[in-house]
Amino acid sequence: MKLIKILPVLLSMIWLSSCGPRDEDIKTAVTEKLATIPGTAVNVKDGIVTVSGEVRDMAEKAAIDAALEGIKGVKSIINNITIAAPAISVPAIHQ
Repeated sequence: MKLIKILPVLLSMIWLSSCGPRDEDIKTAVTEKLATIPGTAVNVKDGIVTVSGEVRDMAEKAAIDAALEGIKGVKSIINNITIAAPAISVPAIHQ
């Protein structure tokens, strides 16, 4: 008899825990937001977004964090983006 009283509570808990956005949906939303920034890769696990790749400058790296804020289901962002070293031009030596 106690099981019959507890069963609806357990089913409600299971149903409510599965109502949040799925990792695949979060990844799709993140990928769409970062479409204008080439060279980025996205991974999502339990709502934690990890972004990796290489960008040209610090402004692009900061833009990634700003773009991802407010996406439904994102619990935190791990930004593993690196900044490309500036190209160095060496003048030719004429003899």
